[in-house]
Amino acid sequence: MALSPITRPVKLRDFSVYDLEWIPHTLELRVVGTYDGHEYRSFLKLEDFLNFALSSRNRGRWFYAHAGGLFDVQFILDHLIRKMSKEYEIDAKFSGSSAIIVKVRRGKNCWFFVDSYWLLRAPLREIGEKMVGKKKGGLDPTAGYTKEQIEEYYRSTPIAELIEYNKLDCEILYEGIAIFQESLLALGGQLQMTLASSAMQLFRRRFLHQTIKTRPGVNEMARNAYVASRVEVIQKKCTDANYYDINSSFPFAMKSPAPGKLIQSSRSIPSGDNQIYLAKGRVRVPDDSFLPPLPIREKGRIYFPVGAWDGWFSNVDLELLEEMGGGIERIDEVLSFEPFHDLGEYAETLYEMRRPLDESDPMRTILKLLLNSLYGKFAEQSEKQALYINPGAEFFQRNIKREMVMPGVWLAIEEAEVEHVHVPIAMHITGIARRNLYRYMDRSRESYYYDTDGFACSLDSIFQTGDKLGDLKLEKVIREGLFLAPKLYTMLTDKGKRIVKGKGFSKMSYEDFLRLEEGDNVEIERMVRIRENLRAGRSEPMEKIYEKRFRGSVRPKRFFNLDGSSRPWHVDELRASNDSDEEAA
Repeated sequence: MALSPITRPVKLRDFSVYDLEWIPHTLELRVVGTYDGHEYRSFLKLEDFLNFALSSRNRGRWFYAHAGGLFDVQFILDHLIRKMSKEYEIDAKFSGSSAIIVKVRRGKNCWFFVDSYWLLRAPLREIGEKMVGKKKGGLDPTAGYTKEQIEEYYRSTPIAELIEYNKLDCEILYEGIAIFQESLLALGGQLQMTLASSAMQLFRRRFLHQTIKTRPGVNEMARNAYVASRVEVIQKKCTDANYYDINSSFPFAMKSPAPGKLIQSSRSIPSGDNQIYLAKGRVRVPDDSFLPPLPIREKGRIYFPVGAWDGWFSNVDLELLEEMGGGIERIDEVLSFEPFHDLGEYAETLYEMRRPLDESDPMRTILKLLLNSLYGKFAEQSEKQALYINPGAEFFQRNIKREMVMPGVWLAIEEAEVEHVHVPIAMHITGIARRNLYRYMDRSRESYYYDTDGFACSLDSIFQTGDKLGDLKLEKVIREGLFLAPKLYTMLTDKGKRIVKGKGFSKMSYEDFLRLEEGDNVEIERMVRIRENLRAGRSEPMEKIYEKRFRGSVRPKRFFNLDGSSRPWHVDELRASNDSDEEAA
């Protein structure tokens, strides 16, 4: 296995888009539309759409739907399971809850239903406005309408009007993907089904100038030291604070030399400056450290504690540890790598192309997407979750974990060979990005919140800003901030704008946020996810009300006092406590 340049000719992808309109709550289907760049077709029955799509004229075609892997494809899978011929074999690959790629096969013909949200990571409204220059019509669910208003719109709107709404959505999505494909080709890349794969294709075609042998054993060692980001509440409340962002934090980290070819294994840290290595040993973070610099993974969660522990660490983390007054107590093994500069060329070239572009230029959005989606691909997991419907004999001959959830329907966990995976690269880039963020937080007079590439600090913590790669940007001034947990907060800015963020809480209102703060449950009505539905023995799409709460769910990243201030955990505290007695933030 190796990370190697791609030299074969590029392909112009042949694709269509599709979109389903249904009445929320009842999930009664009203319209299905599809567009191939030349002709729009609408259908009142899903069966008619599938008879058209799954025809020899469309063989090999990619059908994109925005967030379709969560929603639209459920209707398709249900129809194929219950009503279509057993001649169809279906293979669906998941990322989280989304079936991002669904392959349908009949004999020698195959078709693909793909979730375009994993290609263009933005709401369709933003794709229309920022990339295509078209305003989304109808009642946009992301524009603040109530659940009752949305349901009434889809129930009572005449079919002819709903078809026009559907047509515009299809055109926006198709044109967005077409612009993305044209831009990739102009840059020297090729459209893939997902954004990360498209970025990797571009890198390997234009910027990768060498072959790097990838080793499964080295990848597993590096994965122990790989921590994607730092998101952490330091104080729960703030008034009058600055919120800074690092311009393209991870692409900026890519400018530094990355780990390339493995040079040697030894028992000591190599001498000299600018050495790149991965080390196993024992470290100590001083007990009086308020902002500890090193991460540890305990019970599947990431913490930044004080104390001493054994583990694998990148040179970036160990150098930061010593810079901040910590120490290395023991070194057991060191893997040294040759410096690798090709990622820096990728980041610098794309950022400099993006910097002078106006906000209205779609290439600005495309370059931002490509800049931020590459580095994680080097740490892609080989273990994949999949769904199989009517699988052939070969499926049962493979040595994989599988579970039959309905007659002819199987959930599986399988290993895929991913040739481009070189985890030391991702480990190194994320380590640099965390280090850069940490240095700003450590210099702040008072800090409140970390979030991947941004941070909230007191107004008297003033830093120089700029528009270059890696410069700081003053994103907003916060008049009032309340941080309950990572990715769960509300802010009132000096412009009077109320911001509410709640990862896992779809379209959460400020009132819902306050209920969470009080420890109350919040009801969320959404479509049941595919695997949950199948495990319950049904394939028909359905909505369900879920109750979610905040308090008492998991141990916070730090120990919090009653006044909202905090201190870091000691590593001994993390290891001594059980899940049953963990406190919440």
